[in-house]
Formats: sequence, C-alpha cells, structure tokens
Amino acid sequence: EYLEQQGGEHFAAIDAQFSSLWLSMYTVFKCMCGGVSWGEASDPLAHTNLMSFLVFVVFIFFALFSFVNIVTGVFVDSAI
Repeated sequence: EYLEQQGGEHFAAIDAQFSSLWLSMYTVFKCMCGGVSWGEASDPLAHTNLMSFLVFVVFIFFALFSFVNIVTGVFVDSAI
C-alpha cells in the first residue's frame, strides 16, 4: 500500500523484482551475473525510496569489486 502511494507507476516494476525475498535474491543474482542491468533494477527504487536505492547500489558496488579482486588474486597467485 505504501509503495502504491509513493511509487505510482514504478510500483509494478518493484513488485515484479522485489516483492519477496526469493525474487529479491534472484534480481540481485541477475544483476551480478549480467542477466539484467543493475540500473534497470535500481531505477524504480530510486524513484520511490532513496535509501533502498543507495543500499542496493552500495551492495552491488562492493560485491562486484570484491568478486573482481578475488578472481584477479586467484589468477595472479596461480601465475606466480
């Protein structure tokens, strides 16, 4: 009900991507693996709740960069 009042036209996108824990995890998984652009998933959040948007973007930022550092470290370690 809150999202319908605040989100308006973005409510359908948020409901389709974040309506349950499993859908939220699946959306984050798709963002991490390139199945969907993280911008497409975060744009409806930006229009409804800035804090949710910031948490999502910060999580994607740290998750992607930590994953890239781990993979790079494995390759460099195996090359030595």
